[in-house]
Amino acid sequence: MNWKTIRLLVQAYWLGNKPITSALERLSFKRKGSRSPLLTALIALMLIIMFIYFSLLLGLNYYSYQTLGILVEEPLLGLFVASALSFIVLLLFSFTSIHDFLYTAKDILLVRTLKVGDASTAISRLILLYLHYAPLYWFLTLPALVVGVFIQGFSLYYVLASLPYLLLGPMLPLCCSVLFAIAIIRASRGKRFRFLEETAPMVLMVLFIVGLSAAFTRNLGQDSLLDFQYESMMVTLAPILKTLQKQLPLFSLQAAQLFSGSSVLLVTAINGAVLLVTCLVVVRTYQTNLSKLLSNQSTRSRRRKEIAFKANSQMAALFKRELVVIRSNSSFLFELVGELFIPVILILVYMLTGVMDEMAGMAEVLTAFPFFEQLVFLTMLLVANLGMLSSTSVSRQGRMFVFDRLYPVPASVYVQAKLLFHFCLVGIPNLIYLSLSLLFFKVSLFHLVWMAPLSLCLILLAATLHLCIDYHNPKLDWTLAQQAMKSNTNGLIGLGLSFVLEVVAAGFLILPVLLDLPFIYFAAILFVLALFVLRHAYRLAVNLADQALSR
Repeated sequence: MNWKTIRLLVQAYWLGNKPITSALERLSFKRKGSRSPLLTALIALMLIIMFIYFSLLLGLNYYSYQTLGILVEEPLLGLFVASALSFIVLLLFSFTSIHDFLYTAKDILLVRTLKVGDASTAISRLILLYLHYAPLYWFLTLPALVVGVFIQGFSLYYVLASLPYLLLGPMLPLCCSVLFAIAIIRASRGKRFRFLEETAPMVLMVLFIVGLSAAFTRNLGQDSLLDFQYESMMVTLAPILKTLQKQLPLFSLQAAQLFSGSSVLLVTAINGAVLLVTCLVVVRTYQTNLSKLLSNQSTRSRRRKEIAFKANSQMAALFKRELVVIRSNSSFLFELVGELFIPVILILVYMLTGVMDEMAGMAEVLTAFPFFEQLVFLTMLLVANLGMLSSTSVSRQGRMFVFDRLYPVPASVYVQAKLLFHFCLVGIPNLIYLSLSLLFFKVSLFHLVWMAPLSLCLILLAATLHLCIDYHNPKLDWTLAQQAMKSNTNGLIGLGLSFVLEVVAAGFLILPVLLDLPFIYFAAILFVLALFVLRHAYRLAVNLADQALSR
């Protein structure tokens, strides 16, 4: 193992991918040399607002648990919850990408052609894994550190103790994630149980986040953001959290290190021991695991070679390719399945947490609103359009997009195939969700007469606009799949357009009811306008696709 080589590998990856520079460049939604400073500033402001919003949300919840801890004589309860939350989120979030990050990333095959030892390659990938996921841990824990100042007041020791808390904190969940992934590789002899690997952590992650959000909202009062129902929390949550503190002493130790020097040393020793074991396991098994994974990939390719090109038409072939691209990487499946099945997951979590009873009581109040049907429609429309299925569709192809330029297929067919794919995965489930929502709230299904066509039209419009975004400036030079979706600014811009479309639809559907005007006429006007904009958006998408294919 050569530390100079490791440093060069990390620098080469960083300079080659330029994650920070690339993200800043893509904020402009323009190709190099044609950036709009105003648009860059607006998107940057949007990102800052979103960051502040989620930070405040986390901080308020940590504050509620810390105050609850003070009431039950457990003043470190807020920091304990932050440590446990960050550990679980980072463990689940990173698990699906361990195989790709350590073994099957595209740049690893290039490094293998050089005179670089397995130990240097393995250690460099672990360092890059830490650099990639540590910011997520910091984002989740920094609000807790700010709230923790109120326990004993601000001090220089608290600031200094926060440094090892932030720097060492990501190591343990990442090491556990790596060890779990290696154990699966060894047990399966390199076979990829892709469905289990990709869907199980995804489902657990979404259930965990939604359940946690439901628990947070149930504790809120009605007077202000700092008004929490502490009496109810002391009865329901305090005993559970006290039990968890006893059964999970590691997180309690992490919280205590901010006020105890001995705890800092103990946490450092634990993290150092786990990190050393992880490095030894990764280095000693790196060549074997890499060979197993690559050999199984080639075996699957040979088995599927005979049926790879049995589509009956260009549209069917391209439709099938969209499915293959999504299934080709766990990160794509993780993101998209989570987005598409959010309503189902919400219902399951609400049923398990007892929120469904409260929602049934709330439904009786909401149904009295004169625009209740429109509210249900807009909610389902927002759930359908808040996704990155089409806004990252081209980017997900990566360097394989070059083959689209070689196929004798017109640009319109590519666009139609992607829109058909979006319609099947988003439009049809949306109609099912709408029907079930109307049945749940005991509203006449006759409303589907205007809801169904308007919903499908607006969903196709959003998908077409998202395709325009991604065809205009696709992110094709990614080495990790996360860069094609999570780090892709096109997805954020698409979400912004979806919000704008939602506001416009709300104006056409709710304002007439408030003004005692027949809303059905305004719904018809909205439908005609959506069709008109859809027609021009489709032409723009085809033109941008043609430009992207001819570059």
